Amino acid sequence: MTGPQGLHDIARRPWDVGSDLLPAAALAGAQVRAVADQLSRLPSLDRPRALVVVGSGAPAAVALLTAVIGPGCPVPIVAAPSLPPWVGPLDVVVVLATTVDDHAAAEALAVAVRRGASVITRCAADGPVPAMAGRAGTGVLVPTIAVPEALAAAGRLALLVGVAGAAGLLPAVDVSPAALADLADQVDGIAVACHPNTDFFVNPALLLAEHVLGGPPVFIGLDPVGDAVAEHAVLAFAALGGRPVTALRSTDVPAAAPLVARMAAGSADLFADPFADDEPDWADPADRAAVVLVGTPDAVSGELLGGPGPTGRPPLAPDALPRALRLGADEVAVPGRPDDDPFAAPAALPGSGRAAGPRSPVQHRLAALLDLLARVDFAAVYTGLVTGARPPSDAPEGLGPAGAALFRPVVTAGARLEGPPGDRSGTVSGAEWPPRWS
Repeated sequence: MTGPQGLHDIARRPWDVGSDLLPAAALAGAQVRAVADQLSRLPSLDRPRALVVVGSGAPAAVALLTAVIGPGCPVPIVAAPSLPPWVGPLDVVVVLATTVDDHAAAEALAVAVRRGASVITRCAADGPVPAMAGRAGTGVLVPTIAVPEALAAAGRLALLVGVAGAAGLLPAVDVSPAALADLADQVDGIAVACHPNTDFFVNPALLLAEHVLGGPPVFIGLDPVGDAVAEHAVLAFAALGGRPVTALRSTDVPAAAPLVARMAAGSADLFADPFADDEPDWADPADRAAVVLVGTPDAVSGELLGGPGPTGRPPLAPDALPRALRLGADEVAVPGRPDDDPFAAPAALPGSGRAAGPRSPVQHRLAALLDLLARVDFAAVYTGLVTGARPPSDAPEGLGPAGAALFRPVVTAGARLEGPPGDRSGTVSGAEWPPRWS
């Protein structure tokens, strides 16, 4: 078996990763389920002039949301690090805090309320953001699952989808608690497939991590869903994997096709033909890009990557990327779903309240996104275990309840928390992360 030895050691000795981020990566389904339970607390919303998402992570979150809604969204969806000056009473604003003491989010919330916008805030239970929200009387959603924000994409996406549904941008059935619960069950199935006890050759996260560690990784989106996941991969591998990742959107593929083909072949010769030989003599494995083609099953199984470029260049053929890993959302069998439709809703159980029958296009895209996000997050964590990447600065709880995380750093004798009482932003003096993070 080939590949980085560290990954195979993890697969053989899963007890070695008990204090790492893997338990948090397995909670994506729990995040979706928790948000589904909280959606009933959201205030009633009229269809807005615009849906504005504010926060440092807003662009990635909005990319995921727009991929779910598709091209027919009736209103603009705007991502901004700070509140745009044109926001007013006709708009819905979602403030995504990134830290417990996110003063920028608190300021954006206060200004949005002063302008009369409908405001919904995702933040920790304590800190300046919920204090400001309480004074303003706006809707607040506090994450009940304690994970770092780098592993909270599923929860943020579920919230934005719920807000879009409440604002009339999606059919109500698409984001009902029962529909989200079905999606959470699917994500739980992906977590089982990505568990370190799962055999390496059928573990989608370990296979993706092995591929990413084999060369400079390039994620190529094949459709809007793939584009959003590729952008998420850049952030996930930077925060969790200690590995820089390049992302190409599906609209960028035609113009970048010659460069991508040459990088994937690993050639140092500008005039080399990547189609001449499956394993050319001049290929240098150290320079060969680790290309990942990501998208919905239909896009991943397609014969062409992208449409004609602005100069009329033909799209990139998959044959030009013989070593590329195709990351579709139909590779993991989840109990309860028919084999011929990996995204079909499980059969409804008597008294379960679950929706039966085929999923809508919106639910189909949301299922694919949650599936792919879970694999990328797991792969990023596995990569970080091999590269020795330090954990995110908000580990282990993120915005969740203090002390509720399933994993914690190793604290030496005499360690103490530096900072005011109750402030989780302080550092632990005398605390040591495991040796792979030192």
